[in-house]
Amino acid sequence: MISNTSSDTPASSSGEILDSEMQDQNLLKVEAAQVYVQMKKNTRVSRNIRACWFFKHLRQKVKFTPPTSVENLTEDLTLVSVIPKDPEVKLSQNQAYEVFIEPETNVTFLSSQYRLSFTLDLSPSLMSVDVHNGQYIYDGILKSLSRCLRGLVAPVPIPGTDVSYCPDLYISVICHTPVVCSSTNQVLVQGVKINQSNIDYYLHHIEFELNQFEAALSDSFAKLLKLYRRKWQQESLIARPDGEEDTGEEFNPTDHMGTPEAGFTNMLRYGILALQLLPDNSSSGIIVITDGIVGLPSSFEIERLLNQLRNHTIMCSFIKVGSSSGLYRKLCHVPHIELMQAIATATFGAYLGSAPDVTEELDDVNLYHRAMLFWSFQRGLEGFKYELTHYSDEDMPGSISWIKKMLHRHPITLESFGIENLRKEREKRVVRAGLHNVLAVRLREGYTLKSINISQDHREIHVKMHFPWRDYGKIEYTAMANWPLEKDNLVTNIEVAVEGSYDLLHDMLCKPTDIYERSPFRLSNVKTLWNILDRISSTDRILEKLQSFSSQPTYFLTPEKIRSGVPLFYMQQEGPSLNMQLQGSEIDQFASFWKDVIQLKTSTWQKWLHSHRIGLVLEHDRQFPKYFQVPNASSRFTSIQCRQAMASLSLLLREWSTFVLAENHSYIKFLHIDQDKPPQFFCVLRLTSKAPNMIIRLGFLGGTPACIRLAEIEVLREKIRNLSFPHRGTQKVSSRIPHSTSADSIEEAKRHKSPLSREGSEIACCVLLTKPVEKILVIYESRPYDMMILKESVHFSSSGVSHPPQDPMRSTFRTITHYLQHQRWIWTIQASKKVPVSMSSVSRLLSTITKLRLQEGFNVAVSSAGITNLVLEVDMKEHENSSDGEDPPMHTCVVQYIVFPPHTKIIDDSVSEEDQGDTGVLTEADAEVQIVTECWLEPQYGVCCNNTAERQHFNGLNYMDIAKAVSTTWFDFTEKMPFLCQVAKGMPKMLQRLQRQRQENSSPNDWLLDWVFVIWSHCFLMHIKFIPLAKHTAGKRYCNLTRHRDGVS
Repeated sequence: MISNTSSDTPASSSGEILDSEMQDQNLLKVEAAQVYVQMKKNTRVSRNIRACWFFKHLRQKVKFTPPTSVENLTEDLTLVSVIPKDPEVKLSQNQAYEVFIEPETNVTFLSSQYRLSFTLDLSPSLMSVDVHNGQYIYDGILKSLSRCLRGLVAPVPIPGTDVSYCPDLYISVICHTPVVCSSTNQVLVQGVKINQSNIDYYLHHIEFELNQFEAALSDSFAKLLKLYRRKWQQESLIARPDGEEDTGEEFNPTDHMGTPEAGFTNMLRYGILALQLLPDNSSSGIIVITDGIVGLPSSFEIERLLNQLRNHTIMCSFIKVGSSSGLYRKLCHVPHIELMQAIATATFGAYLGSAPDVTEELDDVNLYHRAMLFWSFQRGLEGFKYELTHYSDEDMPGSISWIKKMLHRHPITLESFGIENLRKEREKRVVRAGLHNVLAVRLREGYTLKSINISQDHREIHVKMHFPWRDYGKIEYTAMANWPLEKDNLVTNIEVAVEGSYDLLHDMLCKPTDIYERSPFRLSNVKTLWNILDRISSTDRILEKLQSFSSQPTYFLTPEKIRSGVPLFYMQQEGPSLNMQLQGSEIDQFASFWKDVIQLKTSTWQKWLHSHRIGLVLEHDRQFPKYFQVPNASSRFTSIQCRQAMASLSLLLREWSTFVLAENHSYIKFLHIDQDKPPQFFCVLRLTSKAPNMIIRLGFLGGTPACIRLAEIEVLREKIRNLSFPHRGTQKVSSRIPHSTSADSIEEAKRHKSPLSREGSEIACCVLLTKPVEKILVIYESRPYDMMILKESVHFSSSGVSHPPQDPMRSTFRTITHYLQHQRWIWTIQASKKVPVSMSSVSRLLSTITKLRLQEGFNVAVSSAGITNLVLEVDMKEHENSSDGEDPPMHTCVVQYIVFPPHTKIIDDSVSEEDQGDTGVLTEADAEVQIVTECWLEPQYGVCCNNTAERQHFNGLNYMDIAKAVSTTWFDFTEKMPFLCQVAKGMPKMLQRLQRQRQENSSPNDWLLDWVFVIWSHCFLMHIKFIPLAKHTAGKRYCNLTRHRDGVS
């Protein structure tokens, strides 16, 4: 499959391959020791495509002319530099050469765009004193970050040439602390594009935010110490000092301080989350700045983290701070260097024992360029080597390497000896697939190329790959096929073997019970290895079946009933079941192939398929349910439906696809290179997530050309974008046009319609989203009991028993809430003593708030248990003073607005929530009715821009000010309502005067005045009294719960 017509190879690549007839005898012949390949900007180039480029040019003579610039490249992969084996040979720019690429040639790939996430470890060990340097270890965090960023923004000289280039660098900087009670937002900056002109500006900004975070963390830690001291006093029967209040809060260490193992995994989880919110089609990397004093997670946790990093092609690097002095380690501070080196090697990253200053290295590639921007297959074998930082700590007493050295030495001569690695062959078999497809699966699983050998008769190629499972054990995968590779050759012989110490191989052959008696930890490791070896066989079997699609007519000859739109399967709880309307031997053979396809999990698609995603939000049905925000007589809520939009989307997908695999679940489309020939590839479309927030997953069969994939995705996105809503009735809106406006304003008013005034084809069924909103979507499973505290809602088991999450550090809710910016508003509705507060009145208020957000462009993303989550994406641009004179980069920021159902706060302690009854009416003597809303914002750096007429008040605001702007349309008027409510006799006249003002000054941009009139009218009719902010008592009538840098207020 690896040929010039191979569909998974780059569409185009530099370096023209010379055939025997085309070879020019005048070209200078060069044997390449190293080559550098540049990847095209805004193009996703996977490890598989990089390996394709290497195999395509292997043992080939390539015509190469050194470029004078690497800007505006038009090819997916471009050969930009060649370093000859002979060090005396120098290449000139105006000369053409004939380059010969051997199997041992080192290929390094460069990207034009990078997205990097920096995670700063602020665990308590960082606050200790480095006795060797005489300073706090914490002081080295900002210094290491500054040196790394300054080194990265420096121009990158391409080795072997006189050409330098400056790639686009998008970064996010996150703090991490194991203090669970710290409620401070942990993002210092997100999504900024750094370069030499603005690096000082952003470093000052990061330093300021870090100081703010440090102050808030100090307050949280002080509270934690008070709780610990109180527990110690209780256990020691020591009287509490005078003046110290007893809060009644019990101290549980797991609720306030995370474990070192969870802290290490969380640092990587925050990094992965931050990268998913940065621009796509970029080379990804996580840089963790830490002292290395971390806990060793379980083998299951390590394997799951490594799989996430490998699946997203993320390079994970570590920069260690603190001294390597032995005295420092004798104080029980032993950094886990081996763990950091192992993870860095497994993900093609780098481990740096220190962060040196490289500002003086201007004419050569500096350390940070080579460690974090350069990518090669060899790094996955031996890691990143650097003479100043990649040192061995065997001579440092207390280190793990020192312990290994002491254990493996002669008892008399004291000479250390290495552990002999043994090799155990696991299996041999034949895979009915091309070598290219077999290697593609292994590369996506994290394997790396070890060696490539071609037999002496040039008829067979041997490719050895290594999987760096542990430092004491590796998996060797050898694939053999005929050479040269041909498209029709679909036979590959493979061998699987395990290399490691004697103990590892011995445990593999022992019974699990024997291992468990000695060490459960060793049993867990061996089970993990067994699972990996078993997955190799199952993965290859699925690969064989998928790649046989084009060679078996029964798999693509669609029966007539299925072509007419009848789904092949129905999805049930136990799995897909064949449609009973379809019977016959032909159907059974056809269904046997596609049943395996529908059973594939989307999380494993990329092993065999090219995976893409489209995020969208469906438009809700215009008529809101009656009880979607207030409970009915049975204390139940009705969810907002999207039936009409979902029906339109299903009809579109049915017309787009070749046949329906399962209705509203999976669709199949055959792809043709030549329309007169049978299909060679197919695309499977899967609808995931729950409406209204939908995710469309697209999986193209491995080998599908990139041009076909991108064209299909763009066509589908355009069809979804143009999908209009079926005709339905809309609310009446004023069509008045102001008299004192120009003709242009009148024409603009006619063209533009607000979201709630559109009708029929003017309403889009779907709103496409740029960022993966599902990763940061805040979902409450139930209403929080205490609105004054931001805490994860209680989970309910199948038996109905409620239980909180076991480990708060591993909670997804905590990860999201500490990443996003949060603000909550609580209004207490005080009823008149004569008129009770009815739920129907509160329902109208909540409906009005929801419609205000919909008018601003929000869309309903989640509706359950009476809680409505509305989502909006706004454009953001970086500040002009932070750019280099060019147009500021544009990004998007996700805004979430959540409306809770009415919350009742019990005033009388003798009354419980169960005693309130189901009447729907609460009196003031029993409880207070509260309206609660909150806003979650992605901490995207920059200012808001390009807003519609309904959101003009967002323009020029940063992400923290957007929450205030969202609340202004509701909060500012609630402060004025009490004055109107107190003037009972003048209220009708004031409403009439307000109505006349609406009629005289109405304009398309004054839509807010209409909603103010509605709110005030409702308040007058319901006799609801809003207490002004100045009269609110602390924590009783009003609460503005904001996640500031200095904590929660």
